[in-house]
Amino acid sequence: MRHVTPLLLLILFTACQANEENLTKEQQWSKKYQTCEQHQGASTAGILACMEEELKRQDHQLNLAYQEVRKRLQPFRLDALKAVQRQWIAYRDAKCGFFNHAQSGSGGKIDEQQCLIETTITRTHELEELF
Repeated sequence: MRHVTPLLLLILFTACQANEENLTKEQQWSKKYQTCEQHQGASTAGILACMEEELKRQDHQLNLAYQEVRKRLQPFRLDALKAVQRQWIAYRDAKCGFFNHAQSGSGGKIDEQQCLIETTITRTHELEELF
């Protein structure tokens, strides 16, 4: 199992990376986010509220993609997928948490939320293209 997991990680993390880099935020984020952002104005609190809702939407999409992959995957791969997904969550949270430091102010929280959303979108597309 230990030898399989790193290989799966490599495959799962790089499967869609090139395609995702070419999409703009507007093409990846939901229209509900764009509407929220327009209504909330430019306040940090408003933007963060919209981002938190967008993260919930994108996390829901990720969970749907994960469940769909589980349905299509061979039974002997299910434990490996679960392990990879848990490692990915830890990686995403650590990667994005890096942006939110006490000294970075409110901009750090916005950067963290943006990272969480975009990383989640990328992972959703990776899962959608598996098998």
